[in-house]
Amino acid sequence: MFKLDYVTPEKAEGSIKEAYSIFPPQMGIPTQIQMYSVSPALLTNLVSGIKYFASHPKLTFPMLTAIRLMSAHELCYDYCVGLNLKILKLAGMNESEINSLLGDMEEIPFEENEKILLKLVQKVINAPKSVTDSDMQKCREAGWADSDIFDAAYQGSILAVSARLSYAFEK
Repeated sequence: MFKLDYVTPEKAEGSIKEAYSIFPPQMGIPTQIQMYSVSPALLTNLVSGIKYFASHPKLTFPMLTAIRLMSAHELCYDYCVGLNLKILKLAGMNESEINSLLGDMEEIPFEENEKILLKLVQKVINAPKSVTDSDMQKCREAGWADSDIFDAAYQGSILAVSARLSYAFEK
């Protein structure tokens, strides 16, 4: 699957097995996560980040999934596009609402304050230099702390790292 010697779930031991254990058996270990097993320390960091976002006090699971979908779409990262589409459909979003995430966002089933933050993240993903002080102020007025804004932007941006590594090392 990769040009690197990575650890499959059935061969995982120690810290790699522990990192893999956060994924429910019905989901399995995403292959892109397995790629990180080449560097157990980076895999541990990645899993720590996943745990952090899974218990984020303000960014909901559907919102984080929407952010990942927007980013994966922009990066043409098909694996993550498919995975996050599936998750949003399981969460009850229809095709029109999902397509809105990749366009004008008028039909997305999120609260107004969430839409404001998602629009900012969309800018971060598509045209980062276009983010203005006004965009930041709108997010703050919508109740988002700077840490929430940064976390949401990070969630969208970090996917670029995985996409590039995956493109480079996939067989």
